[in-house]
Amino acid sequence: MKQVGEFWVPEIIKRKKLEEKEGLRRLLDSTRQYYEAYVNRYVDFYNSWFKQKDAFSDPNYKEGYDKVAETLTRIVKPEEIIIDIGCGVGTWSTLLAENGASVISLDYSPNILRICGEKAQSLKLEAGIHRILADGFCLPFQDQAFDGATLNWCLRTFQLIGTMCY
Repeated sequence: MKQVGEFWVPEIIKRKKLEEKEGLRRLLDSTRQYYEAYVNRYVDFYNSWFKQKDAFSDPNYKEGYDKVAETLTRIVKPEEIIIDIGCGVGTWSTLLAENGASVISLDYSPNILRICGEKAQSLKLEAGIHRILADGFCLPFQDQAFDGATLNWCLRTFQLIGTMCY
């Protein structure tokens, strides 16, 4: 890995990136620009969950997020290494780190990773969260490097993975 600014950028290990189609690249760039533009809204969204306001004032909506949090804290054990692909503003990364896991927070948005780092720092979890600037389509790690993985709001785009890596 090499450090670029405040982030670690991994070298691709045992994986080759295929030639990317222009249409797919535009889609991914558009998605990245969307998340960059709306990062503060995502911070507000997750803060609403904790405060039980806005959409989270609906008990059914809040229950879904509570169930994810409960499941993650029940399944993930302290000392496990978990990769949070598409970590966003760090909601699940910080939850896992609070429970003793070592978390690799991976996202392709530098601004979102910065917010994730600020959240980790405010909760004094910097030692348990390692931010990686990389593309979740082509994970830059050796096979079986992690005990588990989380994917939040990412699966809708993974149908394209066959066109990206082998």
